[in-house]
Amino acid sequence: MSVGDTCAWCSAPRAAGATCPRCGANYAKAELIKTQGRAAVVEEELVVEAPVAAVIAGLDDRAVDDPVLEWKLCVAAIPAALALGLLFHVLTPGLQRIFFGMPVHELGHAVTAWLCGYFAIPTLWKTIIPESRGFLAPILLAGALGYPMYKAWRAEKLGYVVLIGAALMVQSFCTFAISESTAEMLFTFGGDGMGMVLAALLMASFFFGKRTSSTKARCAGDCC
Repeated sequence: MSVGDTCAWCSAPRAAGATCPRCGANYAKAELIKTQGRAAVVEEELVVEAPVAAVIAGLDDRAVDDPVLEWKLCVAAIPAALALGLLFHVLTPGLQRIFFGMPVHELGHAVTAWLCGYFAIPTLWKTIIPESRGFLAPILLAGALGYPMYKAWRAEKLGYVVLIGAALMVQSFCTFAISESTAEMLFTFGGDGMGMVLAALLMASFFFGKRTSSTKARCAGDCC
């Protein structure tokens, strides 16, 4: 193998391209340095790659066709829903709570019991709760909270990390610090108390952003 077939800097076999894959030296510069002691600046060829199609969401990339109408609907949605609910309750006393509000009420019992370490099973009109705490329910709930907390931390969503961390602290306190009699009092009250919290969260979910992962994927598919 002749000298021209090897890198002047590390003596590795020359490869295609302007630089040595082994030491990273520019072949032309290395040759000049070895023969003349110095090298002038070597102009490298600028390779321009073909443009890649991309979808960029900027300030003008609106999620809806009429943002003003969307804003008005969002402002009016919750008050209108509450007014309709009140009207329905006046026209049919008791029917709304028995058939439509009961699932949220029973789920309030169950969520409070889960936070206290009980394996609760909510049904339409009754929540089955054992007489004593168990090991499975706290582990399952901690895992259900810990996984999204980890995902939020990976996504650098510190607000969600703090929120879920607070829920884990509440679970730890209610499971290990309070007595079973106090826990029974809490999940009995939780039907209405936690039920109101869950109802508020359900109403707040109406205001989730339009640009969710599924929306972005659908838009990207339509634009390609």
